[in-house]
Amino acid sequence: MLALDANDNAGDLRTTLQAYGAIEKLMSCHGAKDSQTIVAHRDELGALLRLVNERFAQDLDALDTTLQTLHSALGARETLQ
Repeated sequence: MLALDANDNAGDLRTTLQAYGAIEKLMSCHGAKDSQTIVAHRDELGALLRLVNERFAQDLDALDTTLQTLHSALGARETLQ
C-alpha cells in the first residue's frame, strides 16, 4: 500500500512539474516571432507561481511522509526477521 502511495505522490509531483514547465515556456517564448502575444501582469504571474510553488511543497511533503512511513515499515520488518 505504501509503495502505491509513493507512486501516486510521484505522479502528483510530475503533474506539478508539468505545470511549472508550462509557465517556463510561457515566459521564455515572450517576443518569439511565431508565438501569439501573451499579456500578463506581474501580480498575476506572481499569483500563478505562488500556487504552483504551494502545490510543489504539498506534493513533496506528501511524498516525504509516505517515504518515511515506508522506511519505518521496512525497518520494523527487518527487526522482526
